[in-house]
Amino acid sequence: MRTLIVYAGTAGATERCAHLLAEQMGDSKTADLNKETPDIDNYDIVVVGSNIHMGKFHKKVKDFMNTCQEELKNKKHGFFISNAFPEQAETFLMQNITQELLSTSICAASFGGELDVTKLKGMDKFIAKMVSNTTKGDESKVPKILEDSIKVFADTLKQA
Repeated sequence: MRTLIVYAGTAGATERCAHLLAEQMGDSKTADLNKETPDIDNYDIVVVGSNIHMGKFHKKVKDFMNTCQEELKNKKHGFFISNAFPEQAETFLMQNITQELLSTSICAASFGGELDVTKLKGMDKFIAKMVSNTTKGDESKVPKILEDSIKVFADTLKQA
């Protein structure tokens, strides 16, 4: 089954998650919505990924979901988010995806996230530094990409 993984993010973690998922899926293509808007017609499965900023999906992802909502409903689809606090994933997913799309998705999950201060600017950089300072000495609190979650997500898609 041909899989399209569309995503948008700001600091690279969402892109990394999309590429890790593509490796797990095999016959797949990734598309960065910051650079292109792909045609989803030629794909059996469409996965939509976004970073979370202040509780919200990336604007390009929201626009894509609004534009392609009918097409997504008629395809197998899934959603992932990259965020530093995976325990809040359900809340973020429910706040940013229509109930109709979320309830018909194969799967929806958080892939964790990373805080790369060098790729951030302004207030985002300031907040990331504060979070980094609170996690010093406790590696369990450092945000990281959850590769096991990506594998489980991919396996679920493959079985659909």
